[in-house]
Amino acid sequence: MNQMFQKKAVLPLSLCAALALAAACGSSGSSPAAGPVMNLKGTVASGGAVVNAGVSVIGSDYTTASGVADAEGSYTVNVAALKAPYIIKVLGNVGGKTVVLHSVASADDVNRNSVNVTPLTELITASVLGGTPEEKLEAKTADFSKVTADAIGSAETLIQEKLQPVLNAAGVSAIDLRTAEFSTDHTGLDLVLDALTVTQSGSTYTVALVGGTASISVNPEKPAETATIETPAAGSLDTLAQTIKSVQAMLDKFAAEFSNSVP
Repeated sequence: MNQMFQKKAVLPLSLCAALALAAACGSSGSSPAAGPVMNLKGTVASGGAVVNAGVSVIGSDYTTASGVADAEGSYTVNVAALKAPYIIKVLGNVGGKTVVLHSVASADDVNRNSVNVTPLTELITASVLGGTPEEKLEAKTADFSKVTADAIGSAETLIQEKLQPVLNAAGVSAIDLRTAEFSTDHTGLDLVLDALTVTQSGSTYTVALVGGTASISVNPEKPAETATIETPAAGSLDTLAQTIKSVQAMLDKFAAEFSNSVP
């Protein structure tokens, strides 16, 4: 009787050992399941290449995910670990000067819309938050409850209306300044960025036409009071685009000539 018990006991244990060994062998090449991919992507541009642009996406609990924009200004950041909505911050260099730009995104933008980061989205973000984004992020006083799809849409529409004469001159009369996909080739929306300078002084922004006298002031606390910028002189944006392309071609040629030697 005792012998029979031992046989009955040994067989299940042997089976368990075999199953355990098979499981170990079967999983030897496996890896933990990857987490969800929840990407925010878009283009970083500022009327010129944004050199070494670091992209930080800040969630509503101030958790951050980071990435780097490529040579064309494109970025992608996985925000799966963050809580929506989001403020996007870009730190880079344009023409030897450090630039800090912001944009905003809601949960609706994830894996769906391109979310650009430009001087124009800086104005949109400031209008949504009711103040300069960098100051609010530094002090951790940004009210993320204001960052809703409706509020973002209203701010984008307002800034677009104030800049409509420039958009018309660039041939992009109907465009979403925040989500429109574009290339940094000095046409369309990129030409608009070439044609405008946005500078911050205290809590307000000044938007001015390059090579012109027209300018407007944007107070993020009262964005609706912003005036509409004047219409650029006929053909001035085309001339600007050709000038930029000519200068760029000259610089590219110069760089190619001295790529392997010191001038």
